[in-house]
Amino acid sequence: MKVHSAWVAAAALGIVALVLVSLFITDPMSRALLALASVVPVLYVTAKLSQTFEKQLASERRRFSKLRHVTDDFILSVRNLNRLAVLAQEPDAPEDTQGMMELVIGRMRTTVDRIVEVAGQQDQGSAAEVPTRDRNLTKE
Repeated sequence: MKVHSAWVAAAALGIVALVLVSLFITDPMSRALLALASVVPVLYVTAKLSQTFEKQLASERRRFSKLRHVTDDFILSVRNLNRLAVLAQEPDAPEDTQGMMELVIGRMRTTVDRIVEVAGQQDQGSAAEVPTRDRNLTKE
């Protein structure tokens, strides 16, 4: 991501102004007001950049939803297997608990095969999509 040079200049000037204010202004009230005014551009640019990067990360997370769904199914199977294993240890466990565990293990093996199939597959249109950019902050 390229940041528009005007924003970089505003942030740099804000830092320079902050240094100059701290060195040459002796009146405490004036120093505080000018320091605050010189920090605002730096804070604004930082906030805009963090928002842009968060949008990019969110877009990256949404690119592989097929893998996410299959992985969620696998985690659900792990939870079910654990519940059945705990149930099997109890004295009054149903007789078919071991059979149910075998079914869940079979489902897990199938899910692992499905994970291999969908790994690396991006959602439709997401490969070419670029996250929405703030036109005031970035260059196209």
